[in-house]
Amino acid sequence: MILIKYLHLYGPVQDLYRALKPTILGINVYYFSHSGIIFLVFVFVCLLTLVKRRLWCRSLCPLGALYAVAARSAFLRRRVAKCVQCGKCKSDCRMGAIKDDMSYAKGECILCMDCIYDCPGRATSFRFIPPKQSDPPVTKAKDERSGISRREFIFLAMSSILLMGFRFKKNEAKAAGSIIRPPAALKEEDFLNRCIRCGNCMKVCITNGLQPVLFQTGLEGIWTPQLVPEIGYCEYQCTLCGNTCPTGAIPPLPIDKKRLVRLGLAEIDRSICIPWAEGKQCIVCQEHCPVAQKAIKLESGTIGGSSVLKPYIDENLCIGCGICQNKCPVRPVRAVRVYPRNSDRT
Repeated sequence: MILIKYLHLYGPVQDLYRALKPTILGINVYYFSHSGIIFLVFVFVCLLTLVKRRLWCRSLCPLGALYAVAARSAFLRRRVAKCVQCGKCKSDCRMGAIKDDMSYAKGECILCMDCIYDCPGRATSFRFIPPKQSDPPVTKAKDERSGISRREFIFLAMSSILLMGFRFKKNEAKAAGSIIRPPAALKEEDFLNRCIRCGNCMKVCITNGLQPVLFQTGLEGIWTPQLVPEIGYCEYQCTLCGNTCPTGAIPPLPIDKKRLVRLGLAEIDRSICIPWAEGKQCIVCQEHCPVAQKAIKLESGTIGGSSVLKPYIDENLCIGCGICQNKCPVRPVRAVRVYPRNSDRT
């Protein structure tokens, strides 16, 4: 700023800012927690290609393992007639499904048809009719394997982890008391079963307050939505999350009913609250409270010889929207915090 004033560029810079504000600078960039983790996983998958072509898809992806199990009983089969042993189909196979003897592992084949397009003699084809006994042995699929493959091991390991999640479902449901769910969300067990982790509620949240859960509620709760008041609050006049939820995990509510739904209960930490701890005036939380009767009340008091207005929570009126926590000026820990108590879960 000093350099701008010294070079007499304040006017041009201000004009540039005004020109960009309604366009590039006017774009609201949403923040989502754990985005860094997702990015690192993406980078990890990309780097695996330096080790082996499509290593993630061929050896590690649990979804691919599930597809491989189903593909072994597929009716569509690869046939090779009059093969000239050029090896082009094997070298071009993106999944490494074609063996040295030109047979193929049906469970690994993704039916990309590259072997058909690249075959110079057009000897490769896929048919629903099973090969005849008189066909050359090169056309027979050799799916038989000794032992267990890496993909099968990954699949079994992931299945075991998921089963462990179901086994400890009750303990994880208790952990849900540490997070704030969207307004009128179903009871925890029903919510976890109904939510498909589509992220629509987080995308439409106008304050960016709905964030994905990681392990706060155990394995079952991964990527389900929670309200994080320090990032964004639940807008008093908004019903978008319930209207956009495709499964009813967050039920749609008319605006008049949504205003009465409790997400939790706010509490004031008097040891760090500015009026209570320092005797200075601060009524930010009370000013922002959207409830008509004001869930945050003020009482006069004297602290350190100064007369101040001290805020306190009316538990009968508080809906736990989190705007008081979001706007509280105390840092790094907010003096007002919302806890998921007395929440209305349908």
